[in-house]
Amino acid sequence: MILIFTVCHLLSSCKKINNKLPVFKYHEISAPNSDTVLSISFPDLYCGYVITNAGFFKTMNAGQNWTFLDQTNQGIIQFHNRNFGVLPNGRITTDGGLTWTVNAPFEYACMTAEGKVIALDKLSKDYSLMYETDPLDTVFHFIDTIGYYGLNSVVAPKVSRIESHMGYMIIIPLDIAYDPIIGYSYNTPGYFQLMNDWTDAEKPVDICSGFGEFKTCGGQGYIGSVNLPENENEANALVYPNRNYHAHKNDYYSIDRFDDFYIAVGRNSIVTTKEFKKEGNTFKEVLDADKNPFNETFYIVDIIDQNTFVVAASGGKIYYGTFD
Repeated sequence: MILIFTVCHLLSSCKKINNKLPVFKYHEISAPNSDTVLSISFPDLYCGYVITNAGFFKTMNAGQNWTFLDQTNQGIIQFHNRNFGVLPNGRITTDGGLTWTVNAPFEYACMTAEGKVIALDKLSKDYSLMYETDPLDTVFHFIDTIGYYGLNSVVAPKVSRIESHMGYMIIIPLDIAYDPIIGYSYNTPGYFQLMNDWTDAEKPVDICSGFGEFKTCGGQGYIGSVNLPENENEANALVYPNRNYHAHKNDYYSIDRFDDFYIAVGRNSIVTTKEFKKEGNTFKEVLDADKNPFNETFYIVDIIDQNTFVVAASGGKIYYGTFD
């Protein structure tokens, strides 16, 4: 099922910093018949795509009805608009998931904010080949060979997730306890390596791009910020993430950004920086309609616009949320 939220901000005087917590009110609408949600992508308020254990579905009315497209269950799906989307293996659709290009399978592919598709193909233990398309195009062009040999003897990792933004690419490895997170700068060019100085319990599982930074989230309440290199001398340096722990130690599984605010979701927790910019982008807990903490686990968040976001929860539930 899907729930629609409305956030009521409990504001103090406009001259004071808001220390109250946002509260959600919601009502229920339908969802695909599934018990596990693997991926969500809503390019606008009404059109959305989900991959569940039951298959690949599309809605054109904000989840009131869903249309079954096919049986694919391939990880993270990303749509730039209602028609243009990409699967993690680099297959692209230009007709809203009805048909897909037959590209040579890549190790991983992702969509940029400009509508380009970035793809990696592992060449050897030391090298990966990087490709990209033009915006809203399906033809891949070779960009560069990424050599990991210069990064403290790092070998080419198996990729779990890629995030690309404003000339930077961050690669999250599948085995983050062993392999470091690696970044690549298109502009400099150069590489930067994020040191894995977190514990196994904290290790990041998701990443999203911001303005001059990337934010990561993981276990034990870990939410961290990584400032991007600003010049060529820094591009090949080691980068240490700055921790920004929340008050509790709940695990976080997904983080997303829209404009100047973030939302992170996890075990019994939704947190956001929205409306708290005066407090240095502090993450504040979101409460349910009864002003209590949530008692379920959230695995995915996808922010649609300044006021609307979608979250996948345990038991195959999806919440369609609206900030009021």
